[in-house]
Amino acid sequence: MRCLLSIFLVFLSTRNIHAQTINLNFPYFADKGWNLLVFQGNRTDTILRGTIPNDGKVVLRLPEKNKSYKGMARWMLNEGGGLDFIINGESFTVECRSNQPNESNIFYSGTTENTFLNANHHEQERLLARLESVKQTLSLYPLTSTLHQPLSEELAVLQAAYSLFLGNLH
Repeated sequence: MRCLLSIFLVFLSTRNIHAQTINLNFPYFADKGWNLLVFQGNRTDTILRGTIPNDGKVVLRLPEKNKSYKGMARWMLNEGGGLDFIINGESFTVECRSNQPNESNIFYSGTTENTFLNANHHEQERLLARLESVKQTLSLYPLTSTLHQPLSEELAVLQAAYSLFLGNLH
């Protein structure tokens, strides 16, 4: 019986060794409330809630029922703002030492997927915004307009650039 209990205790202690831990360091947001959301198809579930302690350090550990979740998550401050990241089983750290977080002062470590996501997200947003602008502008001018040809050429250039961007992601 004692041997069985020892084996069980060893099993329990090693079970959480590989559990995903997400360390957040946001010292300028102490005492702010937050929620951790995960996405299931078109559903959004709040799986954790809390308040940032005085030192700004938050440790996120997925609840038991969500341990196998893999996908996008959003850590949101109750007063607005937050960040999106990939939950895939890897433990990592996110740090922002500024009171004005933006993509240039939020740093990810220990996560290849989130580093890749953030490095490419800005470029994708920029290309998509330019594509949408040119499409909207084109819709305002008739085919006979002198602006139609250069805008059509710019649209083709942007579409090619976006295709190249997507091709480079693989």
